[in-house]
Amino acid sequence: MKKTAILHETIWPGHFLLIFLVILAGLFFINIDVFALSQEMTQFIEDGKTINVKIEENITRLTLTPQSDIEVYDYTTKKNYRLKRGEVYTLRVTGVGPTRSLGYRVQVFASFDKNKSLNVKNQLQEAGYQKVFIVRDGKWYKVQIGDYSSREKAGEVASKLNGEGWETWVVSGPFTPRSGNWIEIFYKKEVIFRGKVLELGGEVKIENYGLFPGKTEIVMSGHSLTVYNLVPLRDLLYGLVAGELSIKDRKHLEAAKAQAVASRSFILHELFYGNEEVFTFNNYRGLEGVNYLAKMAVNLTSGEVLVYDGRIIKAVYHEDSGGLTADSKDVLAEEIPYLKPVTDGLKSKIWNKVFSGHELEKRLTGLLKDKLDLEILCPGIRDIKTVTDENGRVIRVDFVTDFGIYSVYKDNIRSFFSTTEGLLPSTIFELDKGFKNGYLHQLTIKGVGQGHGLGMSQLGALKLSEKGYDYRDILKHYYKNVEVIDLTGEIKEKVRVEARVIRGLRYYEIEQLTWWGPRLITMLDLDLNNDFLYVEPFLASGKLSGLSDLSQVVSGKKALAGINGGFYSYTGRPLGLFMINGEIVSEDIMGRTALVITPDDIIIDRIDWTARLTNTRGEEILIEGANRRPRTDEAVIINKYYGQVAPPAREWITELVVSNGVVQSIKDGSPGTVIPDNGFIIQAHGQSRQFLKLFKEGDKVVLQNNFGPGLTNKDIKMALGAGPTLIKNGKIYITGKAEGFQPDILRGRAPRTALGITSGNHLIMVTVDGRQPGFSIGMTLEELAQFMLKYNVVQAMNLDGGASSRMVVRGYTMNNPSDKRLISNGLLIKYRQ
Repeated sequence: MKKTAILHETIWPGHFLLIFLVILAGLFFINIDVFALSQEMTQFIEDGKTINVKIEENITRLTLTPQSDIEVYDYTTKKNYRLKRGEVYTLRVTGVGPTRSLGYRVQVFASFDKNKSLNVKNQLQEAGYQKVFIVRDGKWYKVQIGDYSSREKAGEVASKLNGEGWETWVVSGPFTPRSGNWIEIFYKKEVIFRGKVLELGGEVKIENYGLFPGKTEIVMSGHSLTVYNLVPLRDLLYGLVAGELSIKDRKHLEAAKAQAVASRSFILHELFYGNEEVFTFNNYRGLEGVNYLAKMAVNLTSGEVLVYDGRIIKAVYHEDSGGLTADSKDVLAEEIPYLKPVTDGLKSKIWNKVFSGHELEKRLTGLLKDKLDLEILCPGIRDIKTVTDENGRVIRVDFVTDFGIYSVYKDNIRSFFSTTEGLLPSTIFELDKGFKNGYLHQLTIKGVGQGHGLGMSQLGALKLSEKGYDYRDILKHYYKNVEVIDLTGEIKEKVRVEARVIRGLRYYEIEQLTWWGPRLITMLDLDLNNDFLYVEPFLASGKLSGLSDLSQVVSGKKALAGINGGFYSYTGRPLGLFMINGEIVSEDIMGRTALVITPDDIIIDRIDWTARLTNTRGEEILIEGANRRPRTDEAVIINKYYGQVAPPAREWITELVVSNGVVQSIKDGSPGTVIPDNGFIIQAHGQSRQFLKLFKEGDKVVLQNNFGPGLTNKDIKMALGAGPTLIKNGKIYITGKAEGFQPDILRGRAPRTALGITSGNHLIMVTVDGRQPGFSIGMTLEELAQFMLKYNVVQAMNLDGGASSRMVVRGYTMNNPSDKRLISNGLLIKYRQ
């Protein structure tokens, strides 16, 4: 059998179909400005946009409080323990002190990525190497071979591995850990956990460090603890904006937005171009101190980064420029074109630091020993001189000593003059020198500014924000010739499957990768110019109420394909306009958007429905509802889609029965009348009763459906209502508010189903998987409309989504629903008999 013939016989379910059709159809790529979606960016998004932050190291004791119940696993007892919300737990290292055996191993590989290390271990084992270990050292996963008694034996194995292309080195033991060296958790003086690694999957407050979202990991590093926070980028930015600026006034919101963009840019630059795997931020305390302004700043700039010459920049920032920012070549000894001096008019406070001559002599001695390997004992300092750049920043400090002149340069100056309070505040300073007996006795450094001076000044940004500067203007002031790029608009798209189901009908399976995450889209393209196929709406049970599985409906009705339809109640009643073969099933709600089918056209538009029953005398009654009880002063029609018997009517309800176009009876109240096979029942309340009582038994009557606002003269046979409108006349036109939809329909990303009509008279049926992080996140209505525009859709509407979203071809569900759900109604593609 030819492969092309199989598709005409059947379409296989999802992933089996993919393997087969990729061979048949090949892979088709649509790259839409993939500047941002490089390989590194793609991996970052697929990994959930999480950042590994080192909170602190060299800790032997800490106190934490879970903000929700958290399960931890004790590998010694092989039991799970629950840390309870709001309770206080103490962690400490016990059994400190190595009593381990010595030896040698060959280290082959080391990575922060455990999977990479596992792959290397498997390769070595497959190559025949024995005793291959993965050793956890802090965040490192080290691959080591052997337990050798001598360095020579380990060296022989290392040489062999080097000859095979590995880069190895010999490491010495001890390797067998002391059994008592543990992390222990104490609760009310009782040990409830003992292990080497503690993973906390939930929000945790750590005393003196902060409130950390995401995942907190506490690991043994030697004989102390290191704390890491694996945190989603958005939460990290919340914490950084709050920690760096701590704004409390909306007049500083633009500065906070600038900080959010700068921080995001710095992190992504280091992640993608600097190969940074673990970050350290001095002012990050998790969500502690995060207010609504910090969140607003991050959310309003979501996905925005600074770009220079096609690359995300290293958007460094500092607290206070001292009035003029620094030049990268003077601080980093590197020419970075976007880090150039700019003035911001900031008047900074003057700071003072005082050092004794003796203290500086000791520091200089240590510097000469460490940096120059010179054994000099306390060189007497005769003088100190500075060299500044053209902007007044000190770039060199010369120490005139008894043994010569020694210098400290650029970024080392601040660390050389550090104090218990931290680094020297800045390199904009002057020296006030005091001498005694020809030697430096005391040095006072007076300066302005805080920080290295590169990039954005945070205090300067606050001042510019107060003056009404937009955050983009603030960023472009401090970073020269950069662009602000929005990553949320970047899409990498791949058509995984494109196949002909049958003449006139094609099936597509499309992958997208966006800043927000991956999306999987399935699409049917029906050529309406082909008379061989047609579409029709269906009710799951053939009646007003009832639910069914879409695949069963498609198979049972011998349809080729189908999708779910409009919204419905728990009973299955359609919530919106629904018509089959010219008979009303349910009326519209607020004139919402519907797909309507006439004998010669398919239309998507907003539509409202009423009907009029008229007798031969010209007397008539307006009908405003269908297959339900009448409301105040209202008349409704009840037909076979309601069931066999109309709802009971009390004495204040007038009921008229029509069969074969003739009034059979009219009366007040009814225990439940059988609905005629070739007719219907009208029930009226209040003022509508007087119009209904104008009709007499034996009257010949005509029922006329009326549609508006622009479909008055259309002979509508079928209708499926949902909404809102997505596209009108080839432009995005979302009518959610006008159609009265609730926010849960209009906002956020969710599984979606939609219909569209193209300029070439094709009907496009789309489902978007969602609510499945890492697989498919769904779409907003705006994103759904943008996607459909790419396929030349000129009119489009939204259908019921969420767990209802489904597409079936030849009995097989092609999309990946977010949950199990039966549906009320939908749209079928059928062969024309």
